[in-house]
Amino acid sequence: MYLFVVTYNDEFKTMELIAKYRENDIRGATIIDTMGSGRYVNVERSLNKPIIFSGVKRLLEHYLVHNRTLYMIIRTKETLKNAFRITEEVLGDLSKQGTGIIFAVPVMYVKGGSFSEPEFSDPTFGE
Repeated sequence: MYLFVVTYNDEFKTMELIAKYRENDIRGATIIDTMGSGRYVNVERSLNKPIIFSGVKRLLEHYLVHNRTLYMIIRTKETLKNAFRITEEVLGDLSKQGTGIIFAVPVMYVKGGSFSEPEFSDPTFGE
């Protein structure tokens, strides 16, 4: 099993990405709005003025956050390869700066969501 994570800058591609995953029977993603640390520092510097009220600041921050992070547990290496392929088909070449980042890491244990029973990828983990 793998934790598949992609953070991308074009939030308008989210629906297309989810649709392509579903067409290929890849399901169970969680999507969150995110902001890189560089953008965060720039936003804080530009909006951290005494004249801006906190409500207005929050509203502006919402419109300045344009990253999405999608993550999901993927059971097989074949499905993981499909997820990587689909992601780049939709988002474009991720080696181009400012496009996004994608990675996967092994998962030893998962329970919850569509995993009603615990699943172990490392048989010694549950001992």
